[in-house]
Amino acid sequence: EIAGSQGVVVVNIPEELHLNSNQPPARWLIPTELRAEGIRIRPHYPAAAGDRYEGQLEIPFEIEADRRPAEFEIRLIFQACTETECLAASEIVLDGVAL
Repeated sequence: EIAGSQGVVVVNIPEELHLNSNQPPARWLIPTELRAEGIRIRPHYPAAAGDRYEGQLEIPFEIEADRRPAEFEIRLIFQACTETECLAASEIVLDGVAL
């Protein structure tokens, strides 16, 4: 759960994989993206070495909620890739509350 006016999503990426950056160089690559339902967020994507995220990825974000407390969902959309192929896009849903 996420509380307050800021949050961070932490992703541990397996050693043999990488995730595309939030602005990948090819249109057919799925960008890593945070979306919210129930509130507005402003994600701050870190710089990506070679247009990819590897190891541990931390995406901090600011919460803009009209009312408090506000329950919401964060959706992390990403595409995991090896050096030779990319898997189908995936989505993880996280619950949070802004106090």
